[in-house]
Amino acid sequence: MRFLTTMKPAGRLEYLAVMIVMYVVNYFAFSVLLEVELDLSTQEFSYSSQQLAVFAFIMVGNLAIGLINVLRRMKDLHMGSAWIILHFIPLLNVLFHLNLLFSSGMKRQTYAPYGDNPHNPDSWVAKPTPGGPSGSAVTFRGQALLLPGEESQFRQDDAA
Repeated sequence: MRFLTTMKPAGRLEYLAVMIVMYVVNYFAFSVLLEVELDLSTQEFSYSSQQLAVFAFIMVGNLAIGLINVLRRMKDLHMGSAWIILHFIPLLNVLFHLNLLFSSGMKRQTYAPYGDNPHNPDSWVAKPTPGGPSGSAVTFRGQALLLPGEESQFRQDDAA
């Protein structure tokens, strides 16, 4: 369950989806499970202790999942964990959650051994030809990284 760990960041869409599910669960918990009746003649509340226990369990679980979701989104935005305090301050929490929802997250770059577009052969890295003018296509600290059979061929061309 990806949404129960803070190790992986959450994007905008995932953050929004989890928040919508949480609001639906809150609505269900308040409207169905918390059936409190008021007796107007005695002005006393009557409720079912089982429904109250289920309501409390759902609310604690919902709070935990919500905090994890906020922390995951903050990780995507490279925000420190101390900013979670804004989640608990009235009126500032609305601005805080709007910021989490509309801020763009980190840009993920992937390693592409075949260039920018793997479906386009023109963007692929050309394999070096022995004796070619370019030498090695891959270098490390200025030194060419060669396959075992290519070492002697490049050194002979460099000596000439």
